[in-house]
Amino acid sequence: MEQSGYLPTYRNCIICGNKRNNPAAMSVKFFWDGKKIDTMVCPGKIYTGFEGIVHGGVQTALLDEAMGWAITMEKKTFVLKRELKVEFLRPVKTDEEYRLEAKAVRHLKRVSYAIGHLEDAAGKIYAKAEGTFFQMKRAKAREVNNYLIYAPGDLQCFE
Repeated sequence: MEQSGYLPTYRNCIICGNKRNNPAAMSVKFFWDGKKIDTMVCPGKIYTGFEGIVHGGVQTALLDEAMGWAITMEKKTFVLKRELKVEFLRPVKTDEEYRLEAKAVRHLKRVSYAIGHLEDAAGKIYAKAEGTFFQMKRAKAREVNNYLIYAPGDLQCFE
């Protein structure tokens, strides 16, 4: 049976960090459902690119982070982005809630591939991405794991 639950955070991360350490942090708490990342996000006005619309770079960062976590949970190690392609299909509005989903789709020896998207409550896709990620070497991944903040009940993501 696949394990599901919330993932740890990193205090200074722009996406999952906490506002006490990084006032610009979105404080996203990623959820692993056993097969994919499935998390709700509601970017505030601070993330505006054009009036009322979430900056494309912020959307990209959300997708990047979610895809990286999806691979991390499948491989039980951490990854670094190699390449990322994002398609912006509709304007993502500030202060509105969206589902952020991502899943790993293929793993090679040191490289993994993932896809992700942002969608509204009706399932309409606003942005989608595909990415290639390098798997970290064990020693570096162990170091990264030591930086993470595990709340009680958070899933372990490194073995």
